[in-house]
Amino acid sequence: MSLAHILLVEDTLTQALMMEHILQSQNFQVSIVKDGLKALTFLSAQKPDLILSDISMPEVDGYELCRRVKEDPQTRAIPFVLLSSFHDAAEIVKVVNSGADSFMLKRFDQQYVIENLKNVLANGALEHSSDNISLKHNQVDYSISRDPQRLASMLLAAFKTVVHLIPLLKDE
Repeated sequence: MSLAHILLVEDTLTQALMMEHILQSQNFQVSIVKDGLKALTFLSAQKPDLILSDISMPEVDGYELCRRVKEDPQTRAIPFVLLSSFHDAAEIVKVVNSGADSFMLKRFDQQYVIENLKNVLANGALEHSSDNISLKHNQVDYSISRDPQRLASMLLAAFKTVVHLIPLLKDE
């Protein structure tokens, strides 16, 4: 029995195959496309239960793909999770402002991936608010969504990521 159909948008074949293996081992049905444009074409014909997308891709990156999915009445209800390596605070602001429902680090730990995706599927897509607040961090001004549900979701995703990373960092 398949739990859910996940559209995986990943331009690196090795990473796509690793993630596909993790997802299929938990009975998820997986469709893979290699970039944002192909994802949009896929979505015009099929509606997966969740979209899991890399951020760094040619032509249409994960942020833009997410914005387009969330702006389209036909696809906005599909939960969207961004995969990232996160190097600075600006990336987290971009994730929140893209309309993503959650994010995960590009670490292919099965328990971390499956637990996060099951939580996103259980919660569904978040409502989108265009109301923003401004904040400054390290002399840089940011505008970030004021939506409390989105901020709470991102805070929980960040917490899970940190908790997941602590044991990994001890091993390094």
